[in-house]
Amino acid sequence: MSRSPADDLPTGWCASTLGAVTDNYDGQRRPVKASDRADRTGEYPYYGASGVIDFVDQYIFDGTYLLVAEDGANLLSRSTPIAFTAKGRFWVNNHAHILQTKANCSLDYLQHYLNWLDVAPYVTGTAQPKLTQKALNRIPVPLPPIDEQQRIMARVNSLFERSKGARDELVRVPGLVERYKQTILASAFRGDLTSASRTSGSIPPPTWGKRALGEIADVGTGSTPKRGEPRFYMNGTIPWITSTAVNKAYIENATEMITEAALRETNCKLFPAGTIVMAMYGEGQTRGRVATLGIPAATNQALAAISILDSNVVLADFVLWFLRANYLELRSQAAGGVQPNLNLGIIKALQIPLPHIAEQYEIVRHIDEVCAHCDRISDEVTHAIDMLDRLDQASLAKAFRGELVPKSDAEQIHHEEVAAE
Repeated sequence: MSRSPADDLPTGWCASTLGAVTDNYDGQRRPVKASDRADRTGEYPYYGASGVIDFVDQYIFDGTYLLVAEDGANLLSRSTPIAFTAKGRFWVNNHAHILQTKANCSLDYLQHYLNWLDVAPYVTGTAQPKLTQKALNRIPVPLPPIDEQQRIMARVNSLFERSKGARDELVRVPGLVERYKQTILASAFRGDLTSASRTSGSIPPPTWGKRALGEIADVGTGSTPKRGEPRFYMNGTIPWITSTAVNKAYIENATEMITEAALRETNCKLFPAGTIVMAMYGEGQTRGRVATLGIPAATNQALAAISILDSNVVLADFVLWFLRANYLELRSQAAGGVQPNLNLGIIKALQIPLPHIAEQYEIVRHIDEVCAHCDRISDEVTHAIDMLDRLDQASLAKAFRGELVPKSDAEQIHHEEVAAE
């Protein structure tokens, strides 16, 4: 629903515009090319549409101003503010408007108002949305007396401080949940997680041993069909995945398809659903990540495909969880110089602890239960943060309708007299 000022303003408020309550200093903007800024590094921030983009050795503005994004995708999203305050000495390029509020308008009040307002009706263009100075000036501003603006902002800032405190606590939870998961995984592969079941006799006594992954699984990889050969890709029907696919735990689709000719004439292989795939390359977080194929698919050479040889001896999910539990150790085994990689030899040589198949089932069951519980907690945290964001927006909506702070005694008496008439 589009957000806009209320039609019926409270007693004492007036309907103004952004152009009427601010002075505009756009004429003093001075863009500096990135190549020139490289020779002008200094202590003064250089602002653009989304905030500080560099530092320079000189400044144009000295004081406190409101900067409003003039163009860019952020005008039509809430990912970055449309308005922010710049204080002290700084420089501004031609992608942000520079405003200074007049005596009858609080800068804090105006900044909150602009970041709450739906600016889409004032923005022109699609590929490069733009908020022109002309459109900026005609944005309506519901303006209470300056002392009431200050009371409103004191209340808003108090509410925001409380929601920020709650949000700060909530954002810590995913990290705690992840550490708990790692603790459970470490316990699982030490045998601690199933010790009670062994004691009760519901699973056999411990018979843990170790086997190289290459002894219990077929470990292979695929390839990339020649890009310049249309018959390998045109009208392809076979899913073909790359290492980016492991960013999801379960792979159910592919962004590219190859043909039967690619399977026949290249080193590509079709791996069945249930195959574990591991990213072998990548300096970021990708290398060492694992996922399960939910569909039959071919892979490129950056993925190792791990197919368990005998499911009566080894559970694929047991191996999968072990590889996830040892993600950091796996990454440390990568070889190479500038960009170290894993290879099939390293992966085949990985030592996998193997308890009895019944205990493997028990371990996987415990891990699945814990992870499902952790996922529910993460979902609840996401929902709670979303509710806090909505609460902040609702508080602002009430603020700009004059409903957030109590009326003074005089205002309340006047309101009652008018109602009585």
